[in-house]
Amino acid sequence: MKIATLLEKLIVIKDFLARFTVIIFVFFVALVFAILTLNIANYSNREPSDDQIEERLSSLKTVNLNEQAIQKIQELESYSISIESLFNNGRANPFE
Repeated sequence: MKIATLLEKLIVIKDFLARFTVIIFVFFVALVFAILTLNIANYSNREPSDDQIEERLSSLKTVNLNEQAIQKIQELESYSISIESLFNNGRANPFE
């Protein structure tokens, strides 16, 4: 191959790229955004695997209440103490 013919072909490619640089750039950016959007849509609709569910369930802690604590809570509920507010009603309703 002669260098002159190679240079002529490269000049044609360079002219093409120089002429359509903006269009190529806009197309490339739109392509990147489209791929990102499709990946995000794919990941947002994906269901968790059984291993992920088991891992999450194993990390949860159960709360155990003893009988004495349950009785104390029930006693406090049965008192039904009403606490009257010491503040005026303007605090609850500023338009009065």
